[in-house]
Amino acid sequence: MVSAYHNVSAKKLSNPDIELDYDVVVCGNDEPAKGKVMELTREIKSLRPLDGGGLEFSYMNESLTPFLLIWQ
Repeated sequence: MVSAYHNVSAKKLSNPDIELDYDVVVCGNDEPAKGKVMELTREIKSLRPLDGGGLEFSYMNESLTPFLLIWQ
């Protein structure tokens, strides 16, 4: 299991005409799965994956989401 994209608005992510400029924190304990999500994230122009460590750190990213989405 991998968690990611907590700080990216689904509305913006689903619109291919919008250029996104975000860091995406990816958390997970399965390194191959986390690597695949990071690879897929790099394929989206202007998104930068960041290794957020194990899945146990995912809650930190989730708790920051409302704060970050205010400025999106």
